[in-house]
Amino acid sequence: GAHSLTINTAGATTLGGAVGSGAGTALTSLTTNAGGTLAINGGAVKTTGAQSYGEAVSLGADTVLTSTAGDAISFTTTIDGAHSLTINTAGATTLGGAVGSGAGTALTSLTTNTGGTLAINGGIVKTTGAQSYGEAVSLGADTVLTSTGGDAISFASTIDSASVASAKSLQINTIGTTSLSGAIGVNAPLSSLTTDVDGMVLLGGGTVTTTGAQIYHDMVSMLRNTTLTASSVTFDDAVMGSGYLHVLGDANLNGGSISTTLGQSYSGAVTLGADTTLAAGSGDVSLGSTVNGAYALTVNSTGVTTFGGAIGNTTALTSVTTNTGGTLVMNGGSVTTTGAQSYGEAVTLGANTILTAGIGDVTLNSTINGAYALTVNSTGVTTFGGAIGNTTALT
Repeated sequence: GAHSLTINTAGATTLGGAVGSGAGTALTSLTTNAGGTLAINGGAVKTTGAQSYGEAVSLGADTVLTSTAGDAISFTTTIDGAHSLTINTAGATTLGGAVGSGAGTALTSLTTNTGGTLAINGGIVKTTGAQSYGEAVSLGADTVLTSTGGDAISFASTIDSASVASAKSLQINTIGTTSLSGAIGVNAPLSSLTTDVDGMVLLGGGTVTTTGAQIYHDMVSMLRNTTLTASSVTFDDAVMGSGYLHVLGDANLNGGSISTTLGQSYSGAVTLGADTTLAAGSGDVSLGSTVNGAYALTVNSTGVTTFGGAIGNTTALTSVTTNTGGTLVMNGGSVTTTGAQSYGEAVTLGANTILTAGIGDVTLNSTINGAYALTVNSTGVTTFGGAIGNTTALT
């Protein structure tokens, strides 16, 4: 019937059948008060206007909630039940309590449509299957999203904290695919972003901004030019994809390889946790600060590679290798390794530079120029393969 329905009781309310599902018979609104429980067992609730659920909700069937006029659909407290929940409105959806957090009561899936907004304020969403968020999302609490069955967790639009003054964390747990298609933290930064192991993260929004750390435990695939802004960014698996990668903050590289079709830049200190290859095609690679860690570093680029800080100044690398075909600018003053150093391209010195390789060989295959001093310390073989100071004399 095309009228509003309000249910007030501190006891149990049960909707045993579909509500407003007949042709032309959607309710205008549905409201239940706080203090009791609500069982939605009929599979559908359709209104032209708002739906407001004040008490704890349990689902007894796969359920679709629809506001045809795009009004708010809001839950004040928890939602549980081993069934799917789909919420369709062009207005504001609010999840005020934890979803699927009760013992054994994870939802099978959660889907919200495009065109509105979603506030996740309850801190937890747990499903056995997929989670799909179609609209812009705001976090009103530190939030953990979990798919226990390893299904996809996907965001079609932006994710922000509800307030610039109170940044919230987001942790996503699934061994399936995590799809982040919108910008994250642009309007109100998150405090941190963490993804778990054994899955794949698709970064499609171009920007992820957090006030604290970003930790990607699983493989990352970039779908476009991407800028990650954080106190530190940790990659525990391989990173690959289209466009450039800019990391604004410190970087912990534990995954072994970062491969992009365009350039890479790292503004902060880099720590290697594994032998690491940075491959950027014809793009530039800029290491703006120090690089440390007892592992090998290989940089493959036919563009400009820049060492902006000291390499191995606190923990020597095992080796450093750059490929042929580009140029290398050494501005950091020193490169220290326990093993070999091999530079395939033309080198430009931007500071007095000391290359220290212990017993390792040092090979400079092309020219070296720049009005600075060069010192090579190695008990191995040092090879100068090109002219030195042919365009700009060294001091």
